[in-house]
Amino acid sequence: MFRTASVAKQFSRTMSSKVIPVISKNAPPAAASYSHAIRANGFVYVSGQIPYTPDGKPVEGDIKAKADQVLKNALAIVEDSNSKLENIVKVNIFLKDMGNFAKFNEVYSTYFNAHKPARSCVAVAELPLGVDLETPGGKLVAQHLKKKATRPKCGDCGVALPGIATLRPRAYASISKTHKTVSRAYGGSRCANCVKERIVRAFLIEEQKVVKKVLKEAAAKDKSKK
Repeated sequence: MFRTASVAKQFSRTMSSKVIPVISKNAPPAAASYSHAIRANGFVYVSGQIPYTPDGKPVEGDIKAKADQVLKNALAIVEDSNSKLENIVKVNIFLKDMGNFAKFNEVYSTYFNAHKPARSCVAVAELPLGVDLETPGGKLVAQHLKKKATRPKCGDCGVALPGIATLRPRAYASISKTHKTVSRAYGGSRCANCVKERIVRAFLIEEQKVVKKVLKEAAAKDKSKK
């Protein structure tokens, strides 16, 4: 397979991004060797959930009770991954009996009412531990909420510095020095008003020193005349 330089560069950057496993205390323990979720490339990939409580006990009752527990487990993992229901983009559902489709949807619609992500629902012959359903069925994708970037602030008054890019700290390491400051004294750490105040203050201090020196010299001359 051939790739252009730009595609190869993008592929390399994607593969080298950080992969962070998520283990939630608000979902049942993993039944095998897997994480509750994986955060990568700005997305959260949630493992399939079955109708078990966070303390590892199976849920008894009809398909509605089981569906409710499964969705609670999945959404708890999403929240523990620093995301939320409104960011979910795709849900896969496995049902052992399609006769439960309507009842499952009754519960599902109470969670996904205003926000309706893309969805697939299929019937399967068997599910882990003999349960009736599993969701997200191997793939519930939720966008990861990244922290908002903030512009550097003036060290004196705390006002955001104009003319400087608004980026996360790691991003500042990859930009040129000209984008981290502006062309004036204290350009990257103080705003124009505070720089002006510093200049005026420095001028007044120097002027005060000159006045003291002149007064001292005048006093010395008067003393010598006497």
